[in-house]
Amino acid sequence: MLSKLIRMNIIFTTMCLETSEPPVPTSSILPPMGAPLTPPVASVTPAVTPNLTPSVTPAAPTPITPVSTIRQPQSPEQLEIESGDDFIEIQVSDPQKIGEGMSSYMAYKVTTKTNISYFRKTHWSVTRRFSDFLGLHGKLVEKHLHNGRIIPPAPEKSAIGTTKIKLGSEKTSESGAQDFIEKRRASLERYMNRTCTHPTLRADPDFREFIELDAELPKATQTSALSSAGVLRLFNRVGETVNKMTFKMDESDQ
Repeated sequence: MLSKLIRMNIIFTTMCLETSEPPVPTSSILPPMGAPLTPPVASVTPAVTPNLTPSVTPAAPTPITPVSTIRQPQSPEQLEIESGDDFIEIQVSDPQKIGEGMSSYMAYKVTTKTNISYFRKTHWSVTRRFSDFLGLHGKLVEKHLHNGRIIPPAPEKSAIGTTKIKLGSEKTSESGAQDFIEKRRASLERYMNRTCTHPTLRADPDFREFIELDAELPKATQTSALSSAGVLRLFNRVGETVNKMTFKMDESDQ
């Protein structure tokens, strides 16, 4: 074994002289005496596998606003409008006396709510007097009754109730007059709502003018419940009736 190592050293030295390169120390090539001839094994560092999974930061939870499961009650007109069906409602309110004495009259606020397309608005109000309602009824009867359409009856006239209103004042109004005014207001409202439920009647030009025109209507003729001349005629008739009912009585006791 030793001779083999010496031979290898001589061969290596000869090669270095031929290449004119400085000799490499034998200690750097040959292991020291007595060392094992097993070549050193380089330590292999295991390759680190890159983490290909992207780091995802969890998003903050979105706050959930609690939704109330209880629905607010809706009015009948709101349900009609949302459903797309034709809807119209008329209210008669705020009766007020205009003028004084026998020339005075009662005016009412007529408010309309509708979703029908041929009306210019969806909510509006006008002022009408009692004779205007009677005039509208007369026009509808004249145009539609002969075609077989049923026209709702107009509110009845009342000479006694009208006299109380005309001769009374707002400060000294009696309870009977107030009851009469409220009953008449309710009857006017009922009449208007019964009329507007008929598609042909509510599309009539006179009806539309009555509820839409924000101005005073032409005074209707032969609709006044009680005029000044009518009051005189009423008193004359009452006097004649009383005279016919009276008779002469003979008193025997002095």
